[in-house]
Amino acid sequence: SSSSSSSSSSSSSSSSSSSSSSSSSTSTSTLSSSSTSGLNPLNQMPPLNQRPYPGQEAPLATDRENSSIPKAEGGVWVYPSEQQFANALVKKDNRQDARVIPTVLSIHNSVNEQVWKLVLEWERELHGNSAPRLARFEGKPKHYSLRARWNMLCGKVAPFDRHDWVILRGNKEVRYIIDFYHGKSPAADNSISAFYLDCRPYPTPSGLWDQLRMKWRKLF
Repeated sequence: SSSSSSSSSSSSSSSSSSSSSSSSSTSTSTLSSSSTSGLNPLNQMPPLNQRPYPGQEAPLATDRENSSIPKAEGGVWVYPSEQQFANALVKKDNRQDARVIPTVLSIHNSVNEQVWKLVLEWERELHGNSAPRLARFEGKPKHYSLRARWNMLCGKVAPFDRHDWVILRGNKEVRYIIDFYHGKSPAADNSISAFYLDCRPYPTPSGLWDQLRMKWRKLF
């Protein structure tokens, strides 16, 4: 009843440093707007600087990479630089060795791209929407979705992260939930880890109807 994907990546990830994945691996907007809390309202991330943090183990790049994900106001979302990403983890009390940050950021970006492909699948197949745009998103690692809670009651593993992505379908805002799960590592040394992404519309009446329609299409 949902679009999902498994993607292989190195296990040192916090998937989407929360689109971010577990430490909030969210993509960063180029916008400088922020709410009274000091967080960017489009991605719930603090302002990210390009300065090394105290005791940083190695230098990190400050250049940023464009995503393929269109923004609501035009252009595309831009991923944080290695330095910004590391600083965001420090702010979230999830400091990582600077020497692994390039790998973690690469995984973060790849996972976000995969999430967007899943959103596109829903939009194109059910609504003929070939040009959705991402308006905003938020990491909610401790707010388990109803599906995740049910799965946990049934003895299944809990997701390590959750994101809510709000996209534009024309001028209409539509919310998607993405639960992030660790997969099995095919490598003996656990250097490679697979992520399972459970992406589906938010369970509003129309979102549940879309989930049923997608399940029907995949069955038949």
